[in-house]
Amino acid sequence: MPEENESNEKKAAYHQLTTTNGEYLQDETTIGKFEAVAIENSNDVALICGNKEITYANLNAKANIIGKILVYHGVKPSDLIAIAVDRSVEMVAGLLGIWKSGAGYVPLNHDDPNNRLAHLLQETQSNIVLTKHRFKEKIIATGFRGKIILLDEAFDTPTYAHYDHMEDIILPRVAPEDIAYVLYTSGSTGKPKGVIVEHRGLWEYLWASQHCSNLQAHKRMLQLAPYTFDASLFDLYLPLILRITVVLPETEYNYDLPYLANLIIEKKVNYIKSVPSFLRLLTQELKTKPCNSLQNI
Repeated sequence: MPEENESNEKKAAYHQLTTTNGEYLQDETTIGKFEAVAIENSNDVALICGNKEITYANLNAKANIIGKILVYHGVKPSDLIAIAVDRSVEMVAGLLGIWKSGAGYVPLNHDDPNNRLAHLLQETQSNIVLTKHRFKEKIIATGFRGKIILLDEAFDTPTYAHYDHMEDIILPRVAPEDIAYVLYTSGSTGKPKGVIVEHRGLWEYLWASQHCSNLQAHKRMLQLAPYTFDASLFDLYLPLILRITVVLPETEYNYDLPYLANLIIEKKVNYIKSVPSFLRLLTQELKTKPCNSLQNI
């Protein structure tokens, strides 16, 4: 009987990313799927960050605000918007908000040297950067002269009220051929090289990943990969569209094994994805603690 139940759960999860007859949804996008899930499961918890639990409705509303602010500033489909933040609710809302505006995102590591950040901003021709107040001076130091939007202030009522007729702004429908993101190489062999990925490519990756994994709705996944790496696609967007709660560790403790082990236990994390060497160390740390929630690593 348990095997039969597990098989049924896997089939149900698979159908979340497909049509009712199991066929691939060719015109679907990740942001479109997220919006549908958010509407149908508005009170479910989408994110856990520290002591904050953010529902799908709340996260979707925050992303809508960012999307409308960007459209207000003239952003169009397949424009490129840079984002420089730490791992936080604002990070996730900012990334989703960029997509809602029709643009693609360029993730920046705020700890990178100024010349690398300047190169990425110039090459992508990003004229807007989403960031936080604590990183604002870092962006200015790169020589950036475009618009800086502070995500830790964007959701404040006084800040939002500065924008006229926001309720009249209609967010565009994102198409599969629109740009989803641009990720850059380290540049260790020369200048960093950017890779452009369309929404179609991202959706195909998530569809295949879900089909090959054993992820179930109403579980919890630890979000470990930095958003500047493509590994973050799996542990950030896949759980959001499968109704799996994303648990966000604080960025400064990303490789702190005791902290992560305690977080996994406290938040009852079920899924973890990382490189084998790190998982080996983390599982050794967990062996010294009572952990009963983990199902898949």
